[in-house]
Amino acid sequence: MKTVDAAASKVEDAALALRVTTAVERTASFDGVAAGVRESVQAHGIDLVVVGSHGRSNLRRQLVGSVASAVFRTVDVPVLVVKRSD
Repeated sequence: MKTVDAAASKVEDAALALRVTTAVERTASFDGVAAGVRESVQAHGIDLVVVGSHGRSNLRRQLVGSVASAVFRTVDVPVLVVKRSD
């Protein structure tokens, strides 16, 4: 949660008129992580989803990651994919 708070603080500092509300949620969706994110977006009126990517899946999705790829195919809001720094 410290990482999420730090990122939100940087966004707010850069764009003072922007209000940032963060949430880190666990999902119990039986349809998978992307479905859980979609349900949360719909339930809470979320404007932007930020998702991390490890890119550990098959070669076709290696640059983005399978969960991140599924999220931006299933939600109706912008998705920012952030690659983990090693």
